[in-house]
Amino acid sequence: MKKKGLLLVLLAIMAMCLLLVACSGKVVLVRFYVGDELFATEKVTKGQGLDNVPDVPEREGYVGKWSVTNFDKINSDLTVLAQYTISGYNVTFYADDVKISTEWVKFGKTIANIPEVPKKEGYDGAWDVTDFVGLTR
Repeated sequence: MKKKGLLLVLLAIMAMCLLLVACSGKVVLVRFYVGDELFATEKVTKGQGLDNVPDVPEREGYVGKWSVTNFDKINSDLTVLAQYTISGYNVTFYADDVKISTEWVKFGKTIANIPEVPKKEGYDGAWDVTDFVGLTR
């Protein structure tokens, strides 16, 4: 009788160990979205980290990053969004409704090549904006 009791206790311990291992191996999903579109889905064992984080898709004129940056320990399903910030601007110079030039400037930087105002007989010309340092809009 003692052997049966001991066997039942051992079986119960084994069952709890199996249950613990099964629960710790649960898979969670990490979903990456760009706008409203699902971009990628990665499966991760609960409590583990994600090693193969996809690159944020390029978007012309913008710098992208994911809304989550720490993928070391994931315990539940996770939604990650692409976030974009403007990387620069095209600044276009016009004189008398004629396009003179367009210069690309990175956000917060300075325009290096400011064109000369075209000469016009009887007029002194100047650009209506003269400060091209640290442009942010």
